[in-house]
Amino acid sequence: MLKIFLAPIGLLDPDDGGWKKRISEECWGKSRRWKSRASRARAVGAELLLNWVFKGLLPEEKFPLHYERNSYGKKYLKDHSYHFNVSHSGDYVACALSDQPVGIDIQECRTVRDEVVQRFFAAAEQQDLAACTETDRANRILSYWVLKESYVKMLGKGLTYLRKGCFLEIGSSIRMHDKENPRSCRFQLWEDIPNYRMAVCVDTLNELSATYNLLPDSWMWGLSD
Repeated sequence: MLKIFLAPIGLLDPDDGGWKKRISEECWGKSRRWKSRASRARAVGAELLLNWVFKGLLPEEKFPLHYERNSYGKKYLKDHSYHFNVSHSGDYVACALSDQPVGIDIQECRTVRDEVVQRFFAAAEQQDLAACTETDRANRILSYWVLKESYVKMLGKGLTYLRKGCFLEIGSSIRMHDKENPRSCRFQLWEDIPNYRMAVCVDTLNELSATYNLLPDSWMWGLSD
């Protein structure tokens, strides 16, 4: 089972005190530390989307839900078997829900600095990029980045894990080579969202063919009942 939700946050006012009772105190408090309104909207929107997703799945629970975190900050529900992950960038928040460990990443298209490539991209990946034209290279970097982030988020690790020698092979299929974690996983990459890239990684042997559910601009009002 894999479900992907993509939610626009253009109508979300992160400073509306009414949202305070729809998300955890921890999330509301952390969102207040961001100086930019856009960053506060992404922080509030990410947990609102989680609660929107689980509202239909866990009707017996009291909302807002309380989310635990592992040592790297990945959220989980203590007494439920659902696996989930969230990501946000620009004007969107995204959520992946599965019955297996899952990671998702969305990124607004932008230039990734060479220092980031040198630090987090393996030698084989950098060789692949070197063979690209300048335009293709920029697009390829973004695809690599969301795939790599979705992988470490599936593992429940931090970005520094990418420096341990694992590398992606992008061809007719997408494969992660990782001697430290030789587990089977599958990827799916979306390049059809204007000005964004999104990827999901699931700990499964089954090929992925999911479609994302693009929610309406007013999706968050479904939590105000």
